[in-house]
Amino acid sequence: IVLDWFISYLSNRVNYISNAGINSITVGIPQGSNIGSHLFILYINDIEKSSPTLKFISFADGTTVYLKG
Repeated sequence: IVLDWFISYLSNRVNYISNAGINSITVGIPQGSNIGSHLFILYINDIEKSSPTLKFISFADGTTVYLKG
């Protein structure tokens, strides 16, 4: 049931934005959603393991990348 709920939440998400006569369509999880931050943490949780030469410092929703050496 939980997997079906995630699939339903992540499928067919479209946001329509109009500003100063410019229209755009974006896809993804709406900003400010309750589950968005949890999915972001799951996505970025292992980023420090992606490179032996880079150092990652993460806090909240920001990440800084440093090159060692």
